[in-house]
Amino acid sequence: MDFLKKLFSWLGGEIKQVVQIVKDNLFLVVGVGLFVGGLFDFGSGRYCETKGILPSLSRNECINPMTYYYYSEETIALLVVGAIFIIIGILRLRRK
Repeated sequence: MDFLKKLFSWLGGEIKQVVQIVKDNLFLVVGVGLFVGGLFDFGSGRYCETKGILPSLSRNECINPMTYYYYSEETIALLVVGAIFIIIGILRLRRK
């Protein structure tokens, strides 16, 4: 029983330290989260050249299929806000 009390009191102290570190560096943590979330939120599409003069009458046969990747406006906004929060977090760390 004493072992469990000591373990939980030790874990409580460790958790308090981790919470304090995250609270001190909140801008950095949120900025990295937003930036990484936006970085991997890209979309993809497929461009296809068709045979014939009238593409709508052909069987939509692809001659030269190409894949393209893009970021939506919301994703670019996430990247920008995340980068701004990262810069604020770094500046707050340097000031300490």
